Amino acid sequence: KLDVASLPWVQNDTSIMLPTTLRQTQETLLNFAKDYKLAKRLLVNSPRCPQFPDAEWDNILKGRPVDFDRVLSGTFSITFDDKQTEKIGEIEIAVGAAAPAKIVRTHGEWTIAWEQYVAAITFVFPWRTSELHGYGQSVLRLFSAIIPSLHNRVICYDKAVRTRVAQRRDLLLTDVEGYADLKLAWLSELGVGHTGNSSPRRTLNSRETKQPASSRRGWEPCIRWNNGKCSSDAGACRYLHICRRCGSPAHTSHDCS
Repeated sequence: KLDVASLPWVQNDTSIMLPTTLRQTQETLLNFAKDYKLAKRLLVNSPRCPQFPDAEWDNILKGRPVDFDRVLSGTFSITFDDKQTEKIGEIEIAVGAAAPAKIVRTHGEWTIAWEQYVAAITFVFPWRTSELHGYGQSVLRLFSAIIPSLHNRVICYDKAVRTRVAQRRDLLLTDVEGYADLKLAWLSELGVGHTGNSSPRRTLNSRETKQPASSRRGWEPCIRWNNGKCSSDAGACRYLHICRRCGSPAHTSHDCS
């Protein structure tokens, strides 16, 4: 039997003082971990349960980042998100949950996904309402302050922030000092995320508009760059040189912690 009290991080955790809401979230996630399947069955069968992609409920219950592309796709989907996960010994096999049909690219699309996200999060963690409201307002102000052609940077910034907060247990979305580097990376011209995004003066020329959509620059992470095999620099590549896991331009998915 595991001796929990002797674990080094458990011994060190006793001296850390967390805000009440963070402590509540931590305790609730530990409770879910005792039986994820039962927690999910009770959740989705509640008469007050909001509409949300099935696979993303799993991410919420496990404290993982939520994929806004899947949330946006699921909002108007006419097909069922039938992702199933089975364990065979120590191997976990996931079947279903195809790539999202829609990708969040605009302020409006982000807002649709955000509202669905807030409804789901506050249903599971009702004490996070104030935190989500404060963070949501800050992102909306960024959309208002930045020209529409660069809204993709705000979307990448939000994704990076939510990923970091989900991967930590000592940060709220409103703890801006905990992710100030991400704001610099994505929203400043000095940031490492600046090179891989469009310029405010850049528009598609006639030659580009005649090219098929598949050959134009995409907003998805570059798989080859994440695998260390992309021969193009960030400005010339058709895809973004960002981590596939957390959205950071500072490292690949293999180096993501």
